[in-house]
Amino acid sequence: MTTNDKKYKYVFEIDGDKLIFMKNESSKVNLIDERFGIKIKNNAEFKLIEN
Repeated sequence: MTTNDKKYKYVFEIDGDKLIFMKNESSKVNLIDERFGIKIKNNAEFKLIEN
């Protein structure tokens, strides 16, 4: 995925119903404030959950 302004790129591998974050191929991800959120690590899995 690329942001609208084309400044940042985030790469994921698709594994069934999961997206797996590829940190080494992506733009750096930083938290603005570490009290809010978690650090995203290489191979972090994201799964769509339908309500």
